[in-house]
Amino acid sequence: MNNCTHKEIGFSKVKAEVQQEKQLLVEIYKMAFEHFLNNVFTIKFLKSRIKEKLGYGENDLIFKFAKDKYGKTTTDFEFANMIADVFFYKWLKEAIGFVLVKSKFKNYKRLIKDNFICGTSKLTLQEVKDLVIDKSEPWQLLLKTIENENIKYDFFQCDDCLIFKMNF
Repeated sequence: MNNCTHKEIGFSKVKAEVQQEKQLLVEIYKMAFEHFLNNVFTIKFLKSRIKEKLGYGENDLIFKFAKDKYGKTTTDFEFANMIADVFFYKWLKEAIGFVLVKSKFKNYKRLIKDNFICGTSKLTLQEVKDLVIDKSEPWQLLLKTIENENIKYDFFQCDDCLIFKMNF
């Protein structure tokens, strides 16, 4: 029988590494979400979507936020794309070409795979909501603005996405 202590195996070190990597992923998600809020999900964007819905006689608007592999529309957003936007900028894809961006993204994914125990998909949706979205200052300011306009909203987790529903 082999008598190994936790110190010899290094469980505490591995656990600390996983926590450190998870914190790094949270920081990456934070950067991506704040970039998204500042450049895409703006008051101007919301106004145009609300105006569009009112034009159709509707009084609610639903946005979905998923980690990855979710349909991309004007109301569905993926954190995987937000992260790619922050690190690789979509305009680079158009200006320099798809091959270069694909190559850089492959290298990035390989770097993540080789150096991190948990990949970007290892954060749960609830962790993304609690650690990234709910703690985002721009998000809180946006919610305050929405409240000040007497627009009711609900933000909750569904099976594979977070849903932000506004009623006006």
